[in-house]
Amino acid sequence: MSLLDTLGLSTNNSEEQLHHALEEGVHLLEHHFYDRAMVEFNQALALSHEEALASIKELFEDPQFANDVEALKSLGSNLLAKNPDDLDLANQLGNAERRQGNWQSAKRFYLHCLHHNPNVQFPAYNLAATIARTDHVDGAAVSALQPFEQAPGFILPDLEPLLPPLEELQKQVLEKEEAAAAEANDSALEPEHEQDDDAADFDAAIEETVLAKAERQLPPVEEAPDLAGSFGLDLPKLAHHIRQWPLNVRDPELMWALGIVALAEEEGRIAHWALEHVQYEDEMERDLVCFRILAQAVRRLSPRVIDVQLRYLHKHPSHRYSCVNLGVMYKKTGDLGKARVYFFRTLKLLEISKGSYHITPLLEEAVKLEEQGSVQKALEIYTPLVSEIHDPGTLVRIAKMLTTTNELEQAKTTYLRAHVLDKEDPSPLEGLKSLRSLLVHKAGVALKDGEAAKTALLLDEAISIHASDQLIEHALNVYKDLGNTKRIRELEAMRRMLDNTEKQKQVQRELEEAEKHVSDGIIEEAMHCFKLALSFIPDQQVFKRALEVCEANGRKDLAEGVTGWFRKQVEAAEINQRLEKAGVD
Repeated sequence: MSLLDTLGLSTNNSEEQLHHALEEGVHLLEHHFYDRAMVEFNQALALSHEEALASIKELFEDPQFANDVEALKSLGSNLLAKNPDDLDLANQLGNAERRQGNWQSAKRFYLHCLHHNPNVQFPAYNLAATIARTDHVDGAAVSALQPFEQAPGFILPDLEPLLPPLEELQKQVLEKEEAAAAEANDSALEPEHEQDDDAADFDAAIEETVLAKAERQLPPVEEAPDLAGSFGLDLPKLAHHIRQWPLNVRDPELMWALGIVALAEEEGRIAHWALEHVQYEDEMERDLVCFRILAQAVRRLSPRVIDVQLRYLHKHPSHRYSCVNLGVMYKKTGDLGKARVYFFRTLKLLEISKGSYHITPLLEEAVKLEEQGSVQKALEIYTPLVSEIHDPGTLVRIAKMLTTTNELEQAKTTYLRAHVLDKEDPSPLEGLKSLRSLLVHKAGVALKDGEAAKTALLLDEAISIHASDQLIEHALNVYKDLGNTKRIRELEAMRRMLDNTEKQKQVQRELEEAEKHVSDGIIEEAMHCFKLALSFIPDQQVFKRALEVCEANGRKDLAEGVTGWFRKQVEAAEINQRLEKAGVD
C-alpha cells in the first residue's frame, strides 16, 4: 500500500491527475528533491486546492517525515507562502521545528499565527511553551496550564495544616470577648482603655521599624465586611488580638500561618504584618521573601511590585513559588502571554522536583538512598537538582558519585559549581584535579586499545578542565592521526594563546574588528568579537566597552548575553589560576 493510500486518497479515474501529482511529489520528497516535489504539489493544488492541501498537510503527522525537518520546512514554507491564512499549517510547522529543538524558527511560525489571529488558542500556548523551552504542545499544553489558569488567586502552601492553631486562637478570643462582655455588664460605669499597657509599651519601643509601619496599617476590625472569611476565621480580629501581645511571645509559626491564610483571603495588610514576625533559612527564607512581595501585590498590584518579583526570580531562578506567582501577577494584569511562559517554566521546575515546590524532601530521600548504598538511585534524584543545591560539600559528594558511575562530564560540571559557591574550599579543586588525571589515564588506555576517537574525546574533556602545553601536544598527536584538521587548528591556536603576549595580540585584533563593526552598525558581529576578546582575557574595560555599545544601541538582549559570557570567563580564569597553583601539569 502506498503512502497516499494511507492518507485516504481516492484513486478513481476522475482524480487520476491529482493522484499522480501527489504521488510523484511524495516520491520526490522521499529522495530529498524538495523543489521538484513542490512543483508536483503545486500542480495538485491547482487541480483541487482543498483536497490536495488536506492530503499534503497529513504528511506533517506521518512518521516517515516527522524527523525530516528540511523536507517539512521546504514543503511547509512553500505552502504557507501560498496559504498565509492557514494557521493550522503554520502551527504544525512550528511544532515540527520544536521537535528538532529549533526554538527560534518555531517561534516565528507561532507568531505568524498570532499576527493573523491574536485569539487563536494552540499557537498562543505553543509560543509560551517554546519560550519556556518545554515540550508541551497543542491540547496537552492547554491542559497542563489549567490548574494555574483556573486558580482563583496566588499559589500558596497547603493551608490545611495552618488552620488548626488559628481556629484554636479564635476560639480563645471569642471566649475572652464573652467573658469581657459579662464583666462589662457588672461594671458598666468603669472607664474604657484604648489598649493594654503591654501594647502601649511595645508601640513606644518599636518606633519606625518595618514591623511598626505594618502594624499601623492593620485594618480595623469594623472595616472587615466578611468577618468569617472563606475559612471561618475573622482575620482582622485575630490580628488585633495578637497585637496586644508583647513581641517576644508572638509565635513565629502562628504568625506564618496567619500570614499565609491572610494571603489566601487577600488580606494584604494582615499578611504583610504577620510575615514581618517570621525569620527562616534556605528554601523557607526564599518562600518568606516571595510571600512578603505577594502581600504587597494583594494590596496593590503595580508595575513596581511585578518588577520586584521579577528581580527576585532572576536572583533565585529555580524558586518555584516565585516563578508561578509571577505568572499569576501577569494573569491578573491581563498579560496572558507572559503568564503562560512562567507557568510553563514552573511546570518544568516541578517536573524536576517531582511535583514538589521544595527540593529538601527529595534531597533527604537521596541521602537515605546514598546511605543504603543505592548510588544510582540517589544520583537519579541528585543530578537534575545540581543547579539548585547550594551546599558545596553535598556537591562534591555528588561529583564523586558521578565519577564512580563514569558520568565524568556531569561530575566536572558539579565540581565547578561547588567551586563557584565556595572558592576557599580546596575540595572542588582537588576533585577537578583528580578527575583530570582520571580522564588522561582513560585516554591512555583507549589509545593502547586503538580507540583514537575515544582518546580524543577524553583528552578534550581533560583540556576543558585545565589546558597545558603537554596535554595539548598529546591531543594534537591524536587528532593528526585522525586527520581532523579543524580540531588541529583549534588546539594549535589554544597552545599559542597560552602565551600571554599572543593573547594580548589576539585581544587587540578582536577589539579592532569589534569597533569596525560598531562603526558599520553591525552590533551582533561586534558583540561576537567582544566575546572572543573576553575569552582570551576577561578584561573589565573590554566588558564595560561592550556594555556601552549595547546601551547606545538599545540592545538589552545582547548586554545580557555578553554579561553572562564575561562571568563564565572570569570563573574559568580563576579556576585555571588555582589549578596551576595546585601543581596541575
